[in-house]
Amino acid sequence: MTEQDRADTHEGGAAVSRSLSPIPAALAALLLAACTAIPTAPATPTGTSTPRASVLPSASITPTGSITPTESLERTGSVEPTPSSEPTSGLGPFTCGSIITLPAAGTGQPATTEVRTGLHPGYDRLVFEYAGGRRPGLTIEAATPPFMLDPSGLPLTVKGARFVRIRLDGIVVGYAGATSFAPGGPFLVDVERQGEYEGQQSWIVGLTAGACPRAFGLTGPSRWVVDFGSP
Repeated sequence: MTEQDRADTHEGGAAVSRSLSPIPAALAALLLAACTAIPTAPATPTGTSTPRASVLPSASITPTGSITPTESLERTGSVEPTPSSEPTSGLGPFTCGSIITLPAAGTGQPATTEVRTGLHPGYDRLVFEYAGGRRPGLTIEAATPPFMLDPSGLPLTVKGARFVRIRLDGIVVGYAGATSFAPGGPFLVDVERQGEYEGQQSWIVGLTAGACPRAFGLTGPSRWVVDFGSP
């Protein structure tokens, strides 16, 4: 290489240096303009969650069903009808020393559902209640101890000063309720079932001295009512 060439190269290099020296500034200006011109998408804050669906105020929530007052609720099971009231006045006189016989009444088969006693002013009461809409035949007569169970023949103890036997004919055998009562009333002392056999049921009733019976039938449900008092 000649001196002239080196001089040219040096001059060229200087020229190049002089011509290139402004380039970084221009590039910086361009980059700055590019950064200024290209918008950057706003960053979603990491601490901000996506809003949830709006919640309706509780006052405007539609109820799922209307509420029925408790006193209007239907019962879930059937309720047994309340027996019609048993009369307490205008029942006729008490009968002493006579046999009382009343025929069966109603339709169906009389099955004993309940036997109960009650004390009332002026008399004591014994009630036989039946299912099936029918009352069996009824007989009330004086009885004298000793008493025996039917059909076993075992002794039966009944308290009282005088006694009557109540016989019910044509019943459905199988009564499983109470069979012994001690009312302790002024007239009715003791009631004991004597037996139930072949469609017949019998009871021995212990009374105070001077107590006499009267009897009548009721319906809804079917019942025999036997009162004991003074004539």
